[in-house]
Amino acid sequence: MMSRSGIRRVLSIVIFFVLWYLFTSVVKVPYLSNVPPIVDVVREGISYLPTSKYLTNFLFTLARVFLGFILGAAIGIPFGVVMGWKKRFKWLAFPLFEFLRPIPILAWMPLSVIMFTKTEYSISFLIFLGAFFPIALNTYHGVSTISIEQVRAAQSLGSKGKDVLFKVILPAAPMLNIPTIILQYFNRIYASHVI
Repeated sequence: MMSRSGIRRVLSIVIFFVLWYLFTSVVKVPYLSNVPPIVDVVREGISYLPTSKYLTNFLFTLARVFLGFILGAAIGIPFGVVMGWKKRFKWLAFPLFEFLRPIPILAWMPLSVIMFTKTEYSISFLIFLGAFFPIALNTYHGVSTISIEQVRAAQSLGSKGKDVLFKVILPAAPMLNIPTIILQYFNRIYASHVI
């Protein structure tokens, strides 16, 4: 049995599609004259699915997202770890990071077009930015929440920088886990359809 909140969610989607049908097919609102009726959209979507063009576009989208996300994770995780671990690096990098982070991804589009002549690289760069900032921030928060007592205890037992990093900080970082990174990946897949 579906809960009340589940029913409301499904109902809101049904209402959206009913209004779409009414405003584009029955009432024909002038401002929506360029919006295709939902029946046409569904018919075209069904005819497009079995084509090779759909499969090609699907694979290109996955490749873009994968490239952008892997680069974002490969740079964002070490960046967040160092920023959360080394205070001097945080003082240097965090102000610029926080200055650039709120800029919407689509606002980076002119720069990506100038920097990359190939469309695929430009889109992968935007996906990279969309993945880099949340992953770096989550990693930074995860590393910065580790208590200094754990680090000092490891150092008092003779652990050096690399041992402290790999045996204390990384295993104890709560935000540096696979589910968070996978969630970011699926968010990037969704964002790639907007771009």
